[in-house]
This record gives sequence, C-alpha cells and structure tokens, in this order.
Amino acid sequence: MGHLLRNPSLLRPLLRPWSQGAASQAVALASPKGLAAAAAAAEDAEPMPFEALPGPRRWPLLGSLPAMLAHPAFDFERLPRLWSSYFKEFGPTFRLRLPGQGDLVYLSQPKDIERLMRATQENPVRPYLTSLEKVRQQTDFFKKNQTGILTEHGEEWWRVRRLVQTYSMKPKMVVQYLPQMDLVAKEFVVRIAGKRDDMNELPENFVDELFKWSLESVCLVTLNRRMGCLEGQPEGLKIIEASSKMFEAFASCEYGVHWWKFIPTPSFRDLKEAHDVMLGLAIDAVKRTQEALATRTDAEGDLNLVESLIMTPGLSFEDVVTHVLDFFLTATDTTSMTFIFTLYNLAQHPEAQAKLQEELDEVLGRDHTAPITPERLARLSYIKACVRESLRMFAIAGFVARKLQNDLVLDGYQVPNGTIIFGSQFESGKNAEAFPNPDQFKPERWLRGSKGDEGLTVKNQYASIPFSIGSRKCIGSRISQQEVFVLLSRLFQRYNVSYKYKPWDPVFKTILFPDQPPKFTVTER
Repeated sequence: MGHLLRNPSLLRPLLRPWSQGAASQAVALASPKGLAAAAAAAEDAEPMPFEALPGPRRWPLLGSLPAMLAHPAFDFERLPRLWSSYFKEFGPTFRLRLPGQGDLVYLSQPKDIERLMRATQENPVRPYLTSLEKVRQQTDFFKKNQTGILTEHGEEWWRVRRLVQTYSMKPKMVVQYLPQMDLVAKEFVVRIAGKRDDMNELPENFVDELFKWSLESVCLVTLNRRMGCLEGQPEGLKIIEASSKMFEAFASCEYGVHWWKFIPTPSFRDLKEAHDVMLGLAIDAVKRTQEALATRTDAEGDLNLVESLIMTPGLSFEDVVTHVLDFFLTATDTTSMTFIFTLYNLAQHPEAQAKLQEELDEVLGRDHTAPITPERLARLSYIKACVRESLRMFAIAGFVARKLQNDLVLDGYQVPNGTIIFGSQFESGKNAEAFPNPDQFKPERWLRGSKGDEGLTVKNQYASIPFSIGSRKCIGSRISQQEVFVLLSRLFQRYNVSYKYKPWDPVFKTILFPDQPPKFTVTER
C-alpha cells in the first residue's frame, strides 16, 4: 500500500472515471459558492445532516482512498495540494473516510475553526500522534495511560500539563533562557558565515546546520549543558538523526493508511526504533541532571528547566524523562523550519528586511557583542511580526485537530460526536476575508495600533493559530519563538540575505520542509 501511495498512477486509469464522476456529482449538488451561500443563509436554520457533507466518493472498506489515489493533485509528499483541490471542488468543508480512521472532516473557514476550538476548549482531545501513543504503550518504560502530554488526554494530560507549563509558557520564565539562546545564536552566525562559498552562498546542508543550532540551544536551556552539536559531537548528531527519522515515520503513519494499527508496518517499526534511541538519550540526560543537582548548592544560581521539573512535587522520573523526550522531538525540526521559512520570506522582500534592520539598529545597535536583554527583546516588534506572517503563509504544522466529544454544527452541517476534525491552517491562512491581500508578505498586519496598516488588519485571529490555542497550545511555543527571534536578530544585525533560485514548493513530512537546498546569499552589511 505504501508503494501505491507514492505511485498512484498505477491506479488512476482504473479509478479516475469513478472518482471524477463522484466529484462532479457532488459539485453539481453543491458548488463551493453554493455551499457558502447556503451556509450563510441557514446559519440559524435546521442543520443539514452529516451524510450531506460533500467529499470524494467512498468505497466499502477502502473509503475515500481510491479516489484520493486517482486524483491528479495527489502527491504523498505534498498532501496539502490535494486538500486544497478538494476545498476548490467541494467547498469550504469536506469529508473523507479512510481505513482505520473513520470519518474525517476538513475545515477551511476561520469562523468554523473558531467554533471548533471554542466548543472543545474544556476537553481538547487531539486525535493526532496516535502512532506515537501506540509505540509508548508497547514500551516498558511507560506506565499504563501515562505516555506524556503529546499523546494523553483528560485528567492524565492535565495532571502533567499543569505542572510543567510554568517553566516553558510563562514569559517571565522564558526570558530567563535568553543568555543561553543568545550565546548559541552568536556562535552559529559566526560558524555559518564561515561556511559560505566564494559566491557568498550558504552550504546546501544549511537545514542540517539549523538542526544543530536548535538542538544545541534547547539542550543548553533545558539541561544547562553543551551537547557539542555545532561541532558535530556524536550525542547531539544522534538526537538529530533520530528526530528526523521520527518525522519521516510520522508522516507515513499519521497521513497514510493506518495499517500499523493492525500490523507492524515498516514506517511503524522505523518510528519505534527512532523513539527508542531518543528515549535512551532522554533517560541518560535526566539521570545526569539528577546527579548534578545532588551536588548543587543554592549559591550556584537558579535551577535550569529539567532541574526545576525534577524538583516539582507530583512529577515522577518517568514524567520528567517523557517531557524532555517530547522537547527534543518537537523543538528541533519545528523551530528550524520556522526560522528558515521566515528567512526565505525576508530574503525575497528586501523592503521588509531593511525595515527589520532599521529596528535592530535602533534597539540593539551595530555592536553584535552587546547582549539581547528582555527589555530589548520586548521592543523587537517588527521581527516578531515577520515570524508571525511567515507562519501564516507557510503553515509549518498544517492543522489544528480535535476529536468531537459532543455533536457540533459546523458550516451548517450536524457533525456527530466522535468525528475527527482538521482545521486547515494552509487554507484559513490564505483566507482573503481574514487577511486582505493574503498572497502578500505583509508583517505590518500583525503590528498593534498605529504601527499596523489598517487595510491589512487581521479580521479573525483563528484564521492563523500555528501553535494552536487555549490549554492545548504548544507547550514549547514561547521558547521556540524566542530562539527564532534571537537568531534572526543576530543574523540581520550583521548581514544582508538574498535568494536568487526558483521559488520553493515545500514538501510535507508532518511539518513543512524546503523542497530544494536553501542556498541563501549572505553578505556583510
């Protein structure tokens, strides 16, 4: 089946007439414009039945899979392209049914995403990373129903979440990590500048270098220990390799057919193998911290993140290890991709880059040895807006997902309890009503007050929530964003960046990645 997912042309000649016929029939019954008009008119009327939700044809047992494979837009590495086509064909909301997953509903309208998030805020069940949950259920280290906040829900999720979020979500706590982040960022800028070729272009393996920067920064923040990632030390590279392997496996497990629920597929085995490697490293890291903590005195300064977790009543050794493991897993790739897509946008928009550098000159000056203090970071509003705008245009994670615990009306349809809902950040981030001129890179739309352009004002904040929202918001989002702000500041304080090659067509491996070597040209200011 994995072969068919990556080579759908084998099935298209057989399936295309059926899938296109179903699509044509659905469009004839309800075109995108017709659906939108009907939904608006029926906002307060009796909701339409769930079975009326449009979508590609469904077969017994195989569900929508044959139609997906036969679709001209299908590309397993670019699934957002297929979903975008479905939104055009079926309207702002469509329905799929996939083997092992049941009914899936995809939303694109900000108002429906807002309704979903508000309706589920008291008990946000995220139907995602179920393959990771199964891996942990099969691993002796984890206690029953205690697999970590990435995979648990309800009381167990909240037991851990409420205890750990203080150290990574409160702004006053996060800014304490600034000196470590700044140290690694300055070292990285010097290192990467030294790797330029005679055309002042960054190396083709720049993404790999970013992974080293992100992991070194995270480890210094969490463990107060240098991993030697920038110098290529084995321990750090082992984490990077295992993390990348896990993201590859996640994509196949979560977005492919869920055969792994019944048999150990190659992707599931890869996921388990990489997870075991990272688990061993996390256990070792926490044990080392415990030993170091036992020899510390109060005079030696504040506790680092992991030391704080170890000292928190109610958290077990397994809880701390799992949180460190999840930090390693989610921080490296997502932070690196947030940085690289922001860099890509700034390299293509010299006017925005110049405005960013003007702000840096005003706040930090040209002395790259001067520290970035919390007060200075707070004044870097434009650089934060650039990151926010880049996350709108390139939705790194792609979706916010929830499993309904009660019936809910979405886009005029009665959606039953238990249905899995995906709010597409790819589509809602391009919504012209929420974001006037959505194809334009305009960081100004995220600036408050008089600094913003009123013609670009964001109409609905739920149209772009890259880190989710509410109690299930990404627990590492503040740390990740702060890392990105600091590195962008240090890079553009000293250099100009441009990009002269073909536009990117990102691939989707659980998160977005560039589809070609990011060969940026970096020159001294």
